[in-house]
Amino acid sequence: MKKGLLFMMGLALLTGCVTNTSSPESSQVSSSEDVVSSQVVSSTGTSSIDISSLSELAPTLTITSAKSVELELGETYTLAYDTTNDVGGVEVQVSGGSYNASTKVFSASVAGNYTLTVTVRNITLTAVDTVSVTYLPEDTEDPVLTLSSLTDVIGAVGTDIILPSATALDARDGDISADIEVVPTVSRGISITKNLNNTYTLNTLVSGTHIISYYVEDSKGNYDEKFINVIVTPSVPETIIPSESNRISNLNTSELTYVENFSRGYSSDLSKGLVWDATVKASLIGDERALAGNSLLLDYSECASNTNTSFFFGALDTYIKSGRWTIEFDVKKLEGNIPGFYVSFIFDGDNSGDNTITTTITSETTHITFNQIKSFDTTKDWHFRVFTYTGDGSFTYNNLKLVFDNFSFTYKTVEDANVSRTSGITLTNDDLDAGYTLTGVGDNYTNVSGTGQPTYVDNSKLVSGELLTSEQASLVTAENGFHSPYSILFKGQISNFDAIQGLMVDEAYDYTVTVNVLVGVAGGWYFFISNAGLAQQKATPLDSSAGLHTWTNTFGGNGNYINIGFYRDGATVLLVGDIIVSRSLKPLAETTPNGYKPGDAWHFTPEQIPTFGGNLAGTDVATSTVPVLVGQEGFGATANYYNVPGNSSMGLFHNIVEPEAKYRLTVYAYVISWTGRAMLNFDNSRFEDLGNHDAGYHKWTLDFTGGNFISMFAPDGAVEYYIGSVRLQLVNLLGQEEPQTAGGFKIGQTWSYSATQIPQWGDGGANGDDVLTSSVPALAGLRGFEGEYANHYDIAGNTSCPLFYNRYEATSTYRLVIYVYVVSWSGRVMINFDNSSFDLLEASGTPGYHAYVLDGIKGHNFTLLYAADGPAEFYIGSAVVELTKV
Repeated sequence: MKKGLLFMMGLALLTGCVTNTSSPESSQVSSSEDVVSSQVVSSTGTSSIDISSLSELAPTLTITSAKSVELELGETYTLAYDTTNDVGGVEVQVSGGSYNASTKVFSASVAGNYTLTVTVRNITLTAVDTVSVTYLPEDTEDPVLTLSSLTDVIGAVGTDIILPSATALDARDGDISADIEVVPTVSRGISITKNLNNTYTLNTLVSGTHIISYYVEDSKGNYDEKFINVIVTPSVPETIIPSESNRISNLNTSELTYVENFSRGYSSDLSKGLVWDATVKASLIGDERALAGNSLLLDYSECASNTNTSFFFGALDTYIKSGRWTIEFDVKKLEGNIPGFYVSFIFDGDNSGDNTITTTITSETTHITFNQIKSFDTTKDWHFRVFTYTGDGSFTYNNLKLVFDNFSFTYKTVEDANVSRTSGITLTNDDLDAGYTLTGVGDNYTNVSGTGQPTYVDNSKLVSGELLTSEQASLVTAENGFHSPYSILFKGQISNFDAIQGLMVDEAYDYTVTVNVLVGVAGGWYFFISNAGLAQQKATPLDSSAGLHTWTNTFGGNGNYINIGFYRDGATVLLVGDIIVSRSLKPLAETTPNGYKPGDAWHFTPEQIPTFGGNLAGTDVATSTVPVLVGQEGFGATANYYNVPGNSSMGLFHNIVEPEAKYRLTVYAYVISWTGRAMLNFDNSRFEDLGNHDAGYHKWTLDFTGGNFISMFAPDGAVEYYIGSVRLQLVNLLGQEEPQTAGGFKIGQTWSYSATQIPQWGDGGANGDDVLTSSVPALAGLRGFEGEYANHYDIAGNTSCPLFYNRYEATSTYRLVIYVYVVSWSGRVMINFDNSSFDLLEASGTPGYHAYVLDGIKGHNFTLLYAADGPAEFYIGSAVVELTKV
């Protein structure tokens, strides 16, 4: 009877004959932390269940997730189980923490042991099982790193040096020896490999003491690090120079000498500032190829035939100043062919330099001395370099390798050299309309440079058999056009200087330049006017007999700077006195000299383009063989194909445009790959960016002033692309257009730069790292941060971050807007103009979002964001430059 009664009671529950007073879904059990739900099965109404199908079996419970787990705080445990005959439901009770019945997820915020009790019910029968969850305390314990030895390791250059083995144990992660990293603290020139017995092998060609780091980190970021010294002996011993008495900062003081023989390897002062172009590879060597100890190796083996190269000693840049420089070093050729070899000072954007020419470098050690009195225009960035000039097209480097050592640098204050001209004068139109005389007083002359080594000299020191005779020196008077106590002395082949630095020549005027000179020794002199890139505009042969002369040259305004230069083809001495500059308005023309009028246009097909080519001509290909070209605007049946190295100009027009007019150029192109910037080259003296040059189709349009030739230019890297056609239109004759800059830009012109574009204009300071803005929540939705990326900087104090380089034109005025998010900024936020002037944006960098706006910016060579007093961490989203005044 009991058995039957129980069966009938179960039937009554299932058919709704017994009222269920519990809630439809769950009963609840409370813990000390959270409310925990337990699920039961509910039924209402009547059922047509076949009684014969009901099971009398007890329910079963199988927990399929782990029944005993250890977790870190912040992790969760998901319960999983299988059941049968659970008509009464499943109930989960916890001893603490929080359990979500719908997701079956358990978590706890306090370390400790927790129990989950799982009960399965079937009318009156149950099945029960438990899960143990242990939450461990936060792991803050560092692992323990053990080295088999901490003593110094000694070995020779080029040999395998065995480093100690190491083990690492962590209280949570156990044996983490496999995660040990062994690296040098200065990575250049060293390789380290791990051996099967857990030791490490170091090999290097750089002698000196290398500090090696052993580092290990557990899964929670706790770490241990230890260091050992590896002393590497060179093949040829060298003299150790005491560093406390020999620092590169000696160059701040006149007549102190700084010597560098790389005895400290890459930690040496000069090693820290080695800068070379992409084709010259530099390293330090301490093996048998070295002159002694460590030596600097320049490897030209990857240089293409007939490729000129430059190598800069950037560590010296900060210390270059006007005075007498004496630089000595030893060099020898290891192998290959050496072209013309030059040592010189140069400034950014200039390739002439004041060169010392050496062609006698052989496999024997050659001692070179470079001695020069030099006046530096401090508005420019100067560098000391070695330069190879390959000359004609038959030269090949043949795996050239040069090795240098034993550098000696001495700077000495020299009175004449300190007559430096560091800033140009400001002239008005009235000044030039009436004629303006530059006397060399009050910074009238600037940027004396050139291969002829022009120098400022004191007129009272001119009596010398080397320069002028006593009789000639007596002619240097105000009555003869020498009003300044200082004059410019020229002795070399090509000499030039900015007579009026920063004056933009107006294309609507003709200019006349008159120079008073004294020729010491008769020779062949030529007088020329050039633009900012030193490209000759008009050369005039001169009466260059010994004695006083007045030389005059007239030229048409061309939108470039006035530069005055002298060229000679004979040994002589030239002294320059007063210079008079005047202008007169050009008559307005209706046509160009060739008879063309505004609105005339020319369309050049691919077959025609190479005929106007200068440097690299393209190869005609049928567009049907290149599917991506078919149907593109500007592409017909054929295209011009180019595949050229970097720093190459691809021919477009030669002697087609005329200097007296403004033009618009449209180039239809398809880029396969283009590394670096896409530019147009005007007369090898002016370069304009075309903008976007990503892979794909482009329609480039650029307005410009005419010149002798135009070519496409890839300044930084290799290029492969097609040109479908080119359209040239005559827009205006000079003097008939609205005011605009020499580059053809008008008031209101803006340039917008995203975060990923800003480093391309950088001047080499602290370059930022592009980061996804979505990964930095503070940047989301900010104006100026609409792009996908931001530029992240984390820099030391007194550091400049690159913004724009060679962007502005000298006499124009601009507005700069920079969108910045400051994390932290100690000290002042400033804009650095040419390392010569600074404008304050904020007295102290306030954390948070900023739209820094600076108005009234005059044209500069470069503009940098500058952290004046202390470290800074911030993001740049974008920047905008607007032309506000021509």
